[in-house]
Amino acid sequence: MPITIEVPRDVDIIEYLVGFAPAFAEDEDMRAALLGVGDSLRQAALILPEPLGLFACMTAEEEAATFLYNALVAKGYGVPRYGKLYSHVEKIKYVVLAKVLHDYFFSRVPAELAGVVVVERDGVRPKTSRRVAIGDFFMVEENPLEAIATIGDGETGHDKAVEAVVNEVLDDLVPNGFTLKSYIKKLSNKRNRCIYGDPLKKLRLSSEDGIEHFKSNCVSIIVLGFMISNSKGRTVSMEKLIAYISGKIFL
Repeated sequence: MPITIEVPRDVDIIEYLVGFAPAFAEDEDMRAALLGVGDSLRQAALILPEPLGLFACMTAEEEAATFLYNALVAKGYGVPRYGKLYSHVEKIKYVVLAKVLHDYFFSRVPAELAGVVVVERDGVRPKTSRRVAIGDFFMVEENPLEAIATIGDGETGHDKAVEAVVNEVLDDLVPNGFTLKSYIKKLSNKRNRCIYGDPLKKLRLSSEDGIEHFKSNCVSIIVLGFMISNSKGRTVSMEKLIAYISGKIFL
């Protein structure tokens, strides 16, 4: 689910994003989750061929999902309140939610309009914006989450676009033979297959491409969390997306 991200040159993007942890000092759960992403991916790189390498990658993704969850709660969005997010199943739900948000705001936009999301430092905080090249100029969108996709006119058209994106993403995501609920459970159970059972049958990463997949997902989820945290308030599209998907994913 990669978002095209622009950060300073010659930096490791995960270390750069995790470096903003002090900005969330007043929300210990967000700070700890952000630091946890970096810690887990560093561990994964050290034990890449081993089953625990994949386990560490999945832990990093879940830490990113926890960061996103706490950003949504802090901004007052209508997601279920768990207090601390402990359940692996619930964390995977936020990985899926991130995929939906990414597709709505970024993937369904024509390449020439998608632009890049710039993450820069504003004191201790991350500043996020989307920059789109138009000829010799750039259009800068301070809050990409204010974008509205529509099919037709007015609020009805907005609702149709939200429903269409959510349904298309979930249809593409869930393999044949699974429901959304059973697929989320399957994903959450992959952790157990890294640490229990016959050593020859334990799941593991086949190459460095595997860790890059998880790293890319973590980057996208963290940046979505930054955008939500930076928003002055809740946006219409975000509220509609969360309200619609809640009936499918948070049952």
